[in-house]
Parts: sequence; C-alpha cells; structure tokens
Amino acid sequence: MKLKKIAILATLALGLIYSTSFAQLAEGKIVYELNFPGMEDNPQMAAMMPTEMTLTLKNNQYRMDMPSQMVSTIVIGDSKTKASTRLMEMMGRKTMIKSNEADDAKEIAAMPKSSMKLLDGTKTICGYTCKKAEITVEGQTDKITVWYTPDITYSNSGAARAMFKGIEGFLMDYSMIQKGITIHFVAKSVKAEKVDDSVFILPTGYTEMTQEQMMKSMGGMH
Repeated sequence: MKLKKIAILATLALGLIYSTSFAQLAEGKIVYELNFPGMEDNPQMAAMMPTEMTLTLKNNQYRMDMPSQMVSTIVIGDSKTKASTRLMEMMGRKTMIKSNEADDAKEIAAMPKSSMKLLDGTKTICGYTCKKAEITVEGQTDKITVWYTPDITYSNSGAARAMFKGIEGFLMDYSMIQKGITIHFVAKSVKAEKVDDSVFILPTGYTEMTQEQMMKSMGGMH
C-alpha cells in the first residue's frame, strides 16, 4: 500500500472523529480498538494501519492520538470554541493543520447527506448500555451500524455532525468508509482519571500547512 494512501486515511479518519462534551466523564480517557474489515488477505497493508485510538478529555479540551507504523496522527482541540489542530508525523516529517468554526462549517457543507434509523436491540460496551442505529450515507452502498450510549452526552463537530446526525449519545462501536476502506472503531476502555493540562499543549517542531497544501505534498509519496 502506498504511504500516501495510509497518510490520507489517517487524516480523514481523525477528521471525522467528534469533539466531545461529557456529562459523566468530564476528565479521563476512552481507548478504541481499530479494525479494518476486508484487509485480512493483505497482512502487509494491515500491519501499516493504526490499531488503537486514544481520546483524552478534560472539560472542553480533547486530544486524540492514533499512532501507526508509518504515520502518527494527533488532534488537539476545544469543543466550545471549535478550534482544533491536526498534527501528523510520517518518516520524520512533522506537519500541522489548524482549523476553526468557519472551517468546521465548510467541512459539513461538503459532506454527503446521511439519514439515521433506530433499530431494536441493546448491548453492553465498557459497562455502558448501548442502543443500536443504522446510518445510510448518500453515495455509499453499505450501511453503517452504530452502537451508542445515551449515558454519555457529546457535541459533534465537523463532518461527524453531518454523518451521525440524530445520534443522541456517545459512539461506542461504529464504522467509517474512506477511500474504499472500512475502519471499525470499538471502545475497549472508558476511564475517569486526572489529566494533566500539558497534554493539550501543542508540541513544537511542526510545520503549519493548509489542508490543500498537505494533500498536494502527498502527491509524490509512494
């Protein structure tokens, strides 16, 4: 698999993750296990993909870490101001993309339309009772099954607000389809704990770019 595609997938995946405002978890961490259905026949490609994503929260601040063998991606933001910074490191090259509420609105406008249907059934994930829903995204044949808990509230931002519109709770088990690849997220731990403020300080050594510049720079990657 080309490095360019891995980098784009990592960027898109974290771009679709929601910022959060918790009712019962004002400070702590949620860890997701990542799987890539359909990639079983390509172990070399699978080995380069991320296997875990950690969401760290404190009041309105959040940080998402998704490391992988080739590309490590971090998003640090504030759910109240809707400002966020996406940091990416690949092959020693460090770049960052900053976004604000206006960028958020543009991202939502560019997303395909989606609809949500509540389904029967519940299951327990990390001690939370989860409800089931089905998301249909315009232009995608496969429907997305979502398990969410209403016991944790959240505030969607960016593309996630458009894709998961109507879900009144926190996503615990869900999938996304990007560039023909399905990414499956399942929460494996939810833990309330003290978080140091330094976690949300932007690291140094990153070169700021726009989303367009980032994609253009990936044009020659293999």
